[in-house]
Amino acid sequence: MRVNIEGVEHALALSPDRPFVLEIENPTLFSRVAESLCSGLGEEAKEPYTIWDDAGKEIRAANAFLSVPSPLMIPWDDRCLAGALFSRFENIAFEEDGCRQDFERGFAELKNLVTLVAFKMNGDYSFALEWDVPKLLKTFRFGVDVDDAGPLIDKLILLISLASDVRLDRPLLFVNLTAYLTESELESLYDQAFFSRICLLLVERGHREHILGREKKLLIDQDFVEESW
Repeated sequence: MRVNIEGVEHALALSPDRPFVLEIENPTLFSRVAESLCSGLGEEAKEPYTIWDDAGKEIRAANAFLSVPSPLMIPWDDRCLAGALFSRFENIAFEEDGCRQDFERGFAELKNLVTLVAFKMNGDYSFALEWDVPKLLKTFRFGVDVDDAGPLIDKLILLISLASDVRLDRPLLFVNLTAYLTESELESLYDQAFFSRICLLLVERGHREHILGREKKLLIDQDFVEESW
C-alpha cells in the first residue's frame, strides 16, 4: 500500500515487513496530517491524500485504515474488528461438520427447554429470529477479554492478535504511539505485527534520532525538509 499526501514528496510505503513511522516536527502540520489521515476523507481532508494498493488501484480513504487516534482508547468495538470476529468465529466453528452439529444440537436443546417453560404460561410465545452463531455471540457480548488494569503494551499486542484473527486487511494507524511505550515495548509490538502480517503506520510529533528494529522512517522537519531512512 502507498499513501500520497499532497505537498509531501515521499510516499508512505506501507508493508507488514516494516512499520512506517512518519515524524513531523512542525506542530501545526503534524495536527493537520494526523487529523486528515484519521478522518478517512482522502482528497477532501485538510491535508489531501490518496491511497493506492500494490497493483496501482486507488483505495477508498474511508476504508483504508483502522485508526487509533489515542492508544488509551483502542476501538475494540469497531465494525471491522467486532463484526468480523463473529463471522470469523462462525467460519472456524463450522469448518468441521461435527462442530456444526454440536452447536445445532445445543441450540435445539435450549429451544426445547424454553418452549417447555412457555407452555406453562397463558400466552403464546416463540422465537422471532432464526438462530445463528453471530446472533448468539452478539447477544452474550462475546468479544476480546481485555484486562483494563493491565499494561498498555498487553492491550496493544492483543489488538494485533485480534486484527490477525479477523484477517484485517487494512493497516493500523496510530497517533503519537511512541509517547506511551518504552523502546523495548515498541519493539515487542513491531515483532507481533511482523509475525501477524499486520501493517503499522505511526504518525509522530517530533523526531527520535535512532531507528528501532524494522522501522522505516520519513521525517518532515521544522523547515518542511524531508529525510527518509
